[in-house]
Amino acid sequence: AVVSTQSTGGEEGGDDVSPIRNTIVYDQETQRLIDVFEEAETLYNEAKKRYEHAKRQVEEMEKLNGIDFGPEEEFFSLWGQCFEHYDGKYKYSLCHFDQSKQDSTSIGKWEGWQKGSDGRPNYGVMMYTRGASCWQGPNRSTRVEVQCGSQNEIVSIGEPAKCEYAFVFKTPAACITIQDEHEIHDEL
Repeated sequence: AVVSTQSTGGEEGGDDVSPIRNTIVYDQETQRLIDVFEEAETLYNEAKKRYEHAKRQVEEMEKLNGIDFGPEEEFFSLWGQCFEHYDGKYKYSLCHFDQSKQDSTSIGKWEGWQKGSDGRPNYGVMMYTRGASCWQGPNRSTRVEVQCGSQNEIVSIGEPAKCEYAFVFKTPAACITIQDEHEIHDEL
């Protein structure tokens, strides 16, 4: 191998040897092998990125598959969406099927739909549990009453008990469930 340095002209036109760029000149066969290796490395890195992306997509699909979006998947449209409400003191956020927050404090992570006395999901109430712990109290939790409305919005927030929050969230998605329940009761 032959080592060569690149000469750069200084501001005054001097001949300074640049410590930044030294190149090694290899014989033709060695350089061909280096080029093949670099191309293989590039292809490997691209394949690894595609694999990691596909793996994340599969994990996300598996997570989605485990979420109950309602009997007709009517609440799927809320997945991945976050809504905020400011009550004059705190900013509350609700990220459906993920978490709820008061400013930056976790007030619950998605647990599921509240269970009825028969053990079946009540699609009118979302439960978020395992939030940040309260000083001398339980871990924070949020109960979200889901009502039919013309747009997606948090309409009220309360704290009926220490570190237990209650949201009322209106959404067109709930109108489908309410309509279906009325149809069932009419048939009975």
